Order: sequence, then C-alpha cells, then structure tokens
Amino acid sequence: TPKPLATAAMVHSMDAMSNKWRDDPVRAINEKKAAREAQALVRSDAQARAARMLEQKLKQAQKGVEAREYEQAGAIDNDEEYRQEMEQRRRKLLEGGSDSDSSSSEVHDPFMSKARRKELKEDKRKKEKREKKARKEKKHKKEKHKKEKHKKEKH
Repeated sequence: TPKPLATAAMVHSMDAMSNKWRDDPVRAINEKKAAREAQALVRSDAQARAARMLEQKLKQAQKGVEAREYEQAGAIDNDEEYRQEMEQRRRKLLEGGSDSDSSSSEVHDPFMSKARRKELKEDKRKKEKREKKARKEKKHKKEKHKKEKHKKEKH
C-alpha cells in the first residue's frame, strides 16, 4: 500500500508578506506603508534636530569671533603697555641678547673637535654669567642712587 502523501509543507517565514499578518496581503501592505511613514518621520525629525544643533554651534562660533575681535580692539586701546613692550624688545635686541640672531658668529662646525666645542660652550657660559652679574650690579647701583636721591628729597 502506498504511503499517504505528506501534508503541504509550511512556507518559509521570509515568504510571508509580513510577520504579523502572514496570510493577509492587504494588512501587510498597510503595515509596511505605516512603517515607511514612521521611518520618514523619524528621519525628518533627526534632520531638524541636526539643523538646530548646527545653527546653535554657528551662533556660538560667531559670538566667539565677536569676543575675540572685541579683545583685540581692547588690546589696541592699551597703547602704553604696547609701547613699553616694544621698548623692552628694542633694548633686548640692542644688547645683543638674541640667541636666534642669524648674524651670530657661532656657526655649527661638524668637524670641530669635541674638546673645542666644550671649551667654547664654557666660554659662552662664563661670558653670560659676567654679563648677568654686570646687569645686576647696574640695577643695584641704580636702585641705590634712587634711594639716596629719595632720602635727600625728604631732608
């Protein structure tokens, strides 16, 4: 006797129109349409939020630029400080204390012996020490003279 035929196999779940409404194509289409609309709504909401955030950042950046411009304008107004700073720089350059001066007699010589290089370095250190001491003494004399002058004015 022949075996009875097996009942029709279940269709694969991926073949269904929708998980919720497997056998109802109309409801499945309505569900997909609702999902698309919800997705579009979420997307547009996200775009609107991103636009607002960008606008806020641009406003903050603009405020920052305005603040910097205001600070620069204030710095220009403070003319006396600027003049003093320029005077200090000028004096420093005239003293020759600039190590970055390209006209410096010190040029790296790759063939110079290590001992000679060490000797030059020591000479430079001693010279700087002497100059520093001289500046300190000059400053001390100036202050001393100022004090004496102040005492004479009091009496």
